[in-house]
Amino acid sequence: MKRNIQLARDTRFDLLVIGGGIQGATVCYKASQRGLRVLLLDKGDFCGLSSANSLKILHGGLRYLQTLGFRRMRDSIRSRREIMRFAPHLVKPLACIMPAYGHGLKGKEIMRLAMLLNDGISLDRNTGLPGDKYLPAGHSLSKKQCLAQVPGITGSGLHGASVWYDALANNTERLVLEYVLQASELGAMCLNYLGVEALVQSSGAGIRAEVVDQLTGECFKVEADNVINTAGAAFEDLLPVRDVNRIPVRWARGLNIVVRKTLFSKAAVALEEQAADEGRKRMLFMVPWRKKFTMIGTHYIEYDRELDLFPVDKKDIMALVDEINAIYPRADLGFEDVSFYHTGLLPMQDNSGRNVGDLPELSKESSIIDHGQQDGFAQYFSIKGIKYTTAPHVADKVLKRIKPVSGYTASIPTSKVPGQTKTQAQMNDYSGQKYAERASVIKPYIDAAPDWLDVDQTLTVGEVNYFIAEEMVQHLGDVIFRRTDLGTAQCPPADVLNNVNQILAKHFGWNEQRQTKELKLVLQRYAPLQTPPSWIRI
Repeated sequence: MKRNIQLARDTRFDLLVIGGGIQGATVCYKASQRGLRVLLLDKGDFCGLSSANSLKILHGGLRYLQTLGFRRMRDSIRSRREIMRFAPHLVKPLACIMPAYGHGLKGKEIMRLAMLLNDGISLDRNTGLPGDKYLPAGHSLSKKQCLAQVPGITGSGLHGASVWYDALANNTERLVLEYVLQASELGAMCLNYLGVEALVQSSGAGIRAEVVDQLTGECFKVEADNVINTAGAAFEDLLPVRDVNRIPVRWARGLNIVVRKTLFSKAAVALEEQAADEGRKRMLFMVPWRKKFTMIGTHYIEYDRELDLFPVDKKDIMALVDEINAIYPRADLGFEDVSFYHTGLLPMQDNSGRNVGDLPELSKESSIIDHGQQDGFAQYFSIKGIKYTTAPHVADKVLKRIKPVSGYTASIPTSKVPGQTKTQAQMNDYSGQKYAERASVIKPYIDAAPDWLDVDQTLTVGEVNYFIAEEMVQHLGDVIFRRTDLGTAQCPPADVLNNVNQILAKHFGWNEQRQTKELKLVLQRYAPLQTPPSWIRI
């Protein structure tokens, strides 16, 4: 996968996809499977914003049973299975426990019925999955068993707990990148750090996009027959009509934190605040991650999308820490326990309450805006996405709306790229376990430069060389946050940051000033969790 901008300028595309998060990546991949000439552009790096900032759970839609949302539940189950089949090396089954109190919607009787319905509705949840990725049937725990697995919760009114299984994406960033890489192998052109500034409907058929290279400032144009905007909250910047009567989308910022404590080792635990009234209560998920960390969230507040998401203020992080300690005092968390945080924007319902203290009410499902019908801008569509799991389903829906072009076929191949076959030997070695079928491409780079960059032996010099040559790395942050796990749980040691930075500097010819700038940009992502070193001015 090369960053060939000149080729993009010289090609007319069947489809332009704007935004390289999970939604844009799945649209690009599925469109490429259908034989379309696809161009995917992202203003930053792939999976650089909201798609990377979540609890990383692929949900099967269990909570939709409360509103009898069976269709939405089936969409979630099918999409979760599709993602697990697509990249089994990047996902694993996750047990989820919810203690049952009283006899209401979260009580023992209703939750037991919910488990039975969930298993029935998801009978095909394991079809086509490797055996070690199977999601077991749900079951119940007695009060004693619940207290053993979730120690420290109140026993008053506790009847036991319900257990169901979802999937955990170990690395959401590489999962999105895998869709991008496979789309590229199918013929798509995928380019990062290229921002679409405007869209113009051509006098004839097609749409012209005005593009700016974020690295050089160069401006140029690309043409496509169809455009699908998957730019997340930024999709509003490319609305074709600035209608003063249009009701702007309201956004909620979701905040999750990563803590250096293993609160629960075998399962994610959902705990709800014990409120006196029966109104909407806050519920937090505590997800075990990478052996010694726990991800906790999500805390939502209404948020202006024009404001910077990073860094998050200390008071906002502490608000979530205090919330966790109130719901689960045994956690006994302090600010010093927080090693990282994730945050992103999600669309709210238009009628969500605005009263102080109200919980933002998120949109119920992703929606597709047909700008041909709404604004008279033909063959232009925007996606307001809310859920990582259902991205493949939404991609299928929107691709049905693009106009037929040469080479289009409605059938979707289920096989991988021809020639990509995984051997047991590959899966047993270092590169195979990390990269599965991509190991055959990466291994020569590792063999040529096998030196370790960190004491934990999680990254080699050869891998960084591969990221530069084959995965369009342009900044230090691309390696630290998105091509590897180095910085997604806590700030890497200074020597690791410097080692990676020097490899990039040698390749790109960065001077000392540029190297310092790159380090500064990475360290800013950890503010206010730690004080930057004295030699970095922020």
